[in-house]
Amino acid sequence: MTECDWHYVGVMEHLVELGQRVAAARVEKRWSVETAARRAEISRTTWNRVEAGLGVQDVKRAAVLGVLGLDSQGLPIGVAGRSDGAFVSAPGDRVPAGGSSEDVLRAIRAMQEDLRAMSERLARLEQNA
Repeated sequence: MTECDWHYVGVMEHLVELGQRVAAARVEKRWSVETAARRAEISRTTWNRVEAGLGVQDVKRAAVLGVLGLDSQGLPIGVAGRSDGAFVSAPGDRVPAGGSSEDVLRAIRAMQEDLRAMSERLARLEQNA
């Protein structure tokens, strides 16, 4: 397998794990898929795709995580005991507490570019499947 193939496998594993955490958080809140999707202002189909670990638009995945109070790893936001100094756990470089606005914007732009590239690769792979 090429490095690109291994990266794709890692992304897919992350999406599946994230979907499992989303499903567990929804069940813990005792929400049906319909209720959860309505709160996130997305379709039930999209919500089901997130829980199944399938590709969806980043903004829709963010809406799912936001309504459940989860970070990009599917972990509750604001968990006590985090020691990385970041507000939430997210892929990419961390911006330490007290970092400048420019540091934060630079990190956000880098993450947006990474997510765009992953979405494009996933779309191409889904077309070929």
